[in-house]
Amino acid sequence: MSLDFQVTIAAMPRSSTSSLRAGTRRSVACGLCTANCGLIVTVDDNRIVAVRGDRDHPVSRGYICPKGAALGQIQTASDRVPCPQRRLPDGGWQDVSWNSALDEIASRLAALRQSHGAEAVAFHVGRAGIGKEFIGWAERFAHVFGSPNFSSCGSQCKWAYEMANHITYGKLAIPDIVRSRCLLFWGDNPEQSMPVRKRLIAEARSQGAKLIVVDPNRNRMAADADFHLQLLPGTDATLALGFLHVVIAEGLFDRDFVQAWTVGFDALAARAAEFPPDRVAAVTGVPVDLLVAAARAYGSTRPACLAMGNGIELHHDGVQSARALACLQAICGNLDVLGGSVLTLKNRLTPLVPPVSPGPNGEVPAAIGAREFPFFHELRGQAQANLLARAVLDEDPYPVRGLVISGSNPLLQWPGVERLGEAFARLELLVVMDTSFTETTRVADYVLPATLPFERDEIWDTILVGGEPRLGLSAAAVDRADARDDRYLWSELARRLGHSEWFPWETTRDALDQRLAPLGVDAEELARRGPQGIIYADRVERAYEAAGFKTPSGKVELSSGVMASRGYDPVPGPVVPESGPDFPLILTSGARSVGYTHSRYRNVPALRRLQPKPLLSVHPDTAAAAGLSDGDIGVVVSSEGRLRVEVTLADDLVPRVLRMPHGWEEANVNRLSSARLDDLDPVSGFPCFRSLPVRLEAAPPLSPAGH
Repeated sequence: MSLDFQVTIAAMPRSSTSSLRAGTRRSVACGLCTANCGLIVTVDDNRIVAVRGDRDHPVSRGYICPKGAALGQIQTASDRVPCPQRRLPDGGWQDVSWNSALDEIASRLAALRQSHGAEAVAFHVGRAGIGKEFIGWAERFAHVFGSPNFSSCGSQCKWAYEMANHITYGKLAIPDIVRSRCLLFWGDNPEQSMPVRKRLIAEARSQGAKLIVVDPNRNRMAADADFHLQLLPGTDATLALGFLHVVIAEGLFDRDFVQAWTVGFDALAARAAEFPPDRVAAVTGVPVDLLVAAARAYGSTRPACLAMGNGIELHHDGVQSARALACLQAICGNLDVLGGSVLTLKNRLTPLVPPVSPGPNGEVPAAIGAREFPFFHELRGQAQANLLARAVLDEDPYPVRGLVISGSNPLLQWPGVERLGEAFARLELLVVMDTSFTETTRVADYVLPATLPFERDEIWDTILVGGEPRLGLSAAAVDRADARDDRYLWSELARRLGHSEWFPWETTRDALDQRLAPLGVDAEELARRGPQGIIYADRVERAYEAAGFKTPSGKVELSSGVMASRGYDPVPGPVVPESGPDFPLILTSGARSVGYTHSRYRNVPALRRLQPKPLLSVHPDTAAAAGLSDGDIGVVVSSEGRLRVEVTLADDLVPRVLRMPHGWEEANVNRLSSARLDDLDPVSGFPCFRSLPVRLEAAPPLSPAGH
């Protein structure tokens, strides 16, 4: 056993806020999304009664989004889980103590491991855990338990384009927006997904930076851009190759960088030559003149940055689309330079995750999805959650009998939810830890109440916002009776299952001290530094000149030998499956809303008012062809199912494209999606949420029974 992260065990208490006086003001990092904006909260009687942006925060500088402003309502939401719940045989619920719930869960986990093997239990952490400390604890527990089947929302978000970055140059690149002279936002709408970036964009624009937006939607940022390329969903790889065609054909690339620091340029140039602007325009719907002008603007401007969003990766060829863009920013000399895309730097925290403990025979079974998506598994070390239902229902690659979920709502967020519901019903044990009741908690055997980010101590890191390597600690601002930090779940299960030596900390602060030790600071001091935190690494431009890139060749791999060795096309190229005449339209789903984080916070009145119900956005011509008017009920039909939803007319879309938000129980758009292998990206296993072939019909009248 590794001894680099060990102390002694006891039950882990929550952070205490009992010493707060009435009207106490606290500086916190919001924690509801990746931005971790700085807020000043006023606490009275253990309740957040006022919130304002923290002007001293070095990144957000006083900015506050609707979610941050609603922290008090989020804290006191009426449907928060009040205490541990156990499902009764008749389907009802019984309140139980934490000790009883954990004793029973641990006993049932031990029985499953004994009878079916540790791999028969899967563990999943959702978006609520990304960037939070407890995701590492959950993965640590899964590995010590002996299961290779830990997964996260990385099965559907961010890791596809991160994989593309790693394949191409070994690290994730982050746009350095403020210092850039040309901003290219591709499938990324920060106004909804990370609104703190709006200030960075405005600052760059005030200094004369050009703005290029590639998005099927004419959102507000697109309307304000110098160039808006409104492509058909799922044609990103073709459009990216069109950019590469113009840049290479017109000699706009950085010849010195390409010659010294890339491999495979000739192969990339040959592929790009197959995509002249007229061919690209015919496929993507982007006019030739606009494509050429935008490509010239990006290719001829130094430095230029490129922001890839979730909108690029949720297609059949998401990884290859992101690969094409990674190649584009590299050959244009915009890699690892200020104002371009800077490579991520390590925060040097002591890692949490040990190797998976072998089973009784000394072997570790392969994780779910490792066979089908080996590259995803090798780079991420996780199971591919989109294949979990198959493991339960078809016992492929082996039967899964138990599942523990922390901070996720798969029945609203994952593809193929009809089949997933069948799988959850067949499990012998389903445990869900969450802050509020959800569609997924309602089918669980045990529901455990979790804390919100501002109810526990959390480390924050700003590098994903604008590339600055700044890290700090936000101390708990309020307490929540009977809720627990998710770290408590994993440490207590470990103690009950005989794995105490792997979770040896008396308090969360002890664990944080161990994590922070390489930085020469403890949790108390880091919390005291407030929003300034610490800068944990020095930014050096073109660090590759001294160390090379973290790829097999040590250079940017425009043609990837690693991809070729796995049977994938080594050069980026599009994969556009035929939709067929039955499904002539394209549905793009899953776009973010600034008031919600995926399926979360619809229980908050102030946020619900921003988007009170699910709506299907349809171009007026498309609606008229289906016999629909604004406010009518339409039916969207895919190869997977049918969905009734209210129609709203939207002339910001092209006629062939429909748009619908996700995360709504009233109209769950993921009932139209699929988790079959043929419908997932062959490299990442990501679903095709943003380019679903569908048709639109008028809804028949409901029967008297409402069916």
